[in-house]
Amino acid sequence: MADKLKYLRIYFVTWNVATKYPEQSLNKLLDLNNINNSRTLADLYFIGLQEVKAQPQNMVMDIFFEDPWTKSFREVLKKYDYVKIRTQRLQGLVLNIFCLRKHITHLRSIETQYTRTGCGGMWGNKGAVSIRLNIYGINMCVVNTHLTPHDHLLADRIVDYNTILTNHSFSNPDTSRILFHDYVFWIGDLNFRLHGEDLTATEIDLLIKKIN
Repeated sequence: MADKLKYLRIYFVTWNVATKYPEQSLNKLLDLNNINNSRTLADLYFIGLQEVKAQPQNMVMDIFFEDPWTKSFREVLKKYDYVKIRTQRLQGLVLNIFCLRKHITHLRSIETQYTRTGCGGMWGNKGAVSIRLNIYGINMCVVNTHLTPHDHLLADRIVDYNTILTNHSFSNPDTSRILFHDYVFWIGDLNFRLHGEDLTATEIDLLIKKIN
């Protein structure tokens, strides 16, 4: 069973939505515009959002209803036979997993977790949400984070990262920590900066595209 994991296609989305609501088609973001014989559907979608509108009245409503972004993604993906497996939210942080229906019977031990790092761990405007699961015998953990901003606060971002690693825990002793999983995917608005006095943003973008 474990050998099958290398054939699974996993699609990640990370997006700081800046408190905006979904207004445009999400098909391009999900790479669904050109589905044909040469473009195979992803088996799993992990969608990590930051700064989803999180006023008190929104948080109360989200106890009973999906946030607008999650609802929009679900409406698009259900047309391709995806099922929403789990959502985890911490104020403006949201992480969703969608799975093709054919894989659902192979999912096990799904858990979610969150860690606050804002205001010394008292506030959830910054922090992490995660979803861990076992699929075809492989343990996987996906972490969506929003770390401390601003150029001069690099040390605070590193503290955030270590706090998340330390505070996150799951029920299974064998995979009780993030790094105990076979695969860990860390996405989000990490706020780390690229420092290069001689490089412009355009040049950095071109160098990244060359790597890809």
